Amino acid sequence: MPTIGLVHRSDSLARARHATRAALVEVAAITAAWVAGMLAAFRPTLLTGLARIQTDPGDTRLTNYILEHGYRWLIGAPGNELFWSPPVFFPASNTAAYSDVLLTVAPVYWFWRALGAAPDTAFQLWMLTMATLNVVAAYLLLRRALHRSAVASAAGAFLFAFASVRTAQLDHPQLLPQFFTIGAIYAIVRLFEKSTDTSHALGWLAFFSASVVAQLYAEFYYGWFLCFAIAICALWALVMSRTRAALLALLHRQWLPLTVVGAVGAVLLAPLAIHYLAAARTLGPRGFSTTAAMLPRPRSWIDLGPNNWLYGPLANTSSIRAIPAGQEQRLGLGVATLCVAAWGLALAPSRRVGALLGLTALTIVAIATRWTDGLTLWRAVFALVPGASALRAVARYGILMLIPASIGLAFWIDAQWSRWHWRAAPVIVWLVVLIAGEQWHARLPSFGKSDGRARVARVAARINPQCQSFFYTPLAGGDDPWWYQTDAMWASMERNVPTVNGYSGNWPNGWRFYAIVARTPADRARLARDLARWTAQWQLDARRVCTIAFVPDD
Repeated sequence: MPTIGLVHRSDSLARARHATRAALVEVAAITAAWVAGMLAAFRPTLLTGLARIQTDPGDTRLTNYILEHGYRWLIGAPGNELFWSPPVFFPASNTAAYSDVLLTVAPVYWFWRALGAAPDTAFQLWMLTMATLNVVAAYLLLRRALHRSAVASAAGAFLFAFASVRTAQLDHPQLLPQFFTIGAIYAIVRLFEKSTDTSHALGWLAFFSASVVAQLYAEFYYGWFLCFAIAICALWALVMSRTRAALLALLHRQWLPLTVVGAVGAVLLAPLAIHYLAAARTLGPRGFSTTAAMLPRPRSWIDLGPNNWLYGPLANTSSIRAIPAGQEQRLGLGVATLCVAAWGLALAPSRRVGALLGLTALTIVAIATRWTDGLTLWRAVFALVPGASALRAVARYGILMLIPASIGLAFWIDAQWSRWHWRAAPVIVWLVVLIAGEQWHARLPSFGKSDGRARVARVAARINPQCQSFFYTPLAGGDDPWWYQTDAMWASMERNVPTVNGYSGNWPNGWRFYAIVARTPADRARLARDLARWTAQWQLDARRVCTIAFVPDD
């Protein structure tokens, strides 16, 4: 008996040591992926101690404004009492529906603001938190739902959160939070694991619905792309005999929970839908020509942007420079990354999973790509699928492709390790380094936090609090005109005086202030006429709409 006790104690100690080593490997792997990724994507922010903001005073500060308006609405600050009508494009209403509202990711920003961080500092911390949540969500999907190793999961999480295609879009920071999409996929995987367990299914269906709703409130593009991808995947599952039976059985057994959860999700989405549809009716339908110009071309898939350290020269070729709205279409992953990801999907432990992911990705690419002038299947999607006409920058679906790519990378690493064990280690290490290198951007645009504050202060100092509203027009300056609009928006918030200026994904009917720099007498006369038309359209007292005009550098 004593001998048996010693054996049991020895086994327990061995299991404890094994569990400790496994936990250390897991922590080391995800920490290494997170640190490497944060340095790859956020060096200007981190290495300057938050003195610089990524990326420019335009879209960056617009996203910051949306979050700050939400925070001030939450605390009941004067001028921000109406969530859907921030005090811009004055006096137009429902203007928050012109863009993403970021409502389900705003609490992170509110948290940093409540701790006393200034708006721009809270925004920097919000960006870093969003990137961190992307890493964690992808790691949990790969490690817990798809049962990949810690190293493979960390590598896949790095690719999902910090790939070149995501870093190239940091000038659109609203595109950072995609972890709700990962949550929805996690729920789908769990749902099929025990589809016969009603309580299990109900819980994961609720989690799936909540993730979809949260993604739509956070970033409409991602939410719509998620739903579209699930529909395509479901169609392929019905086509494939091995997956058809499982899907139909799930639908048959869980039709009631599906109906209930779907209804609750629709109710939760109703406020968003009501305001977005109201904005669409007010602004009128968007023509397909606007969307067609921003559909990705085949060559978009080899463009990693001019700042990519390895493929940057490719972006300067005439073929890549000729892509319309090229800043939206830097969708490349790199040769090694693409090959390894595709190879990994082919090596998936479940061929059905690999086939579904690959076929879904290829189908979406085939549908949403503009193959030649005017030849694209997206025209049918635009006309027939609800919500598709609201998507202007369709190329952003390229970020969705990071999901099958990261899963494929994790599958590939585990397949090599399973076959070759330690002999595969050097190959895995060098390929992971190469893949990380393909995602690295040598230059990351940023601007000084103090510079952004100074821009706003120069406008705010000239606002008369007695004005009903104001219109800002710089008399000189070579910056992007939308940067000046954003200056006015922040100055309006600082002085609690609404502004006619504005910047968003859309603008109200009759609002013509796109080129607001009044360099010449002709510019000033044009802007005066446009302002007079605007005040007449809304029956404003023109004497109380103050015009602020000065040379910004003075």
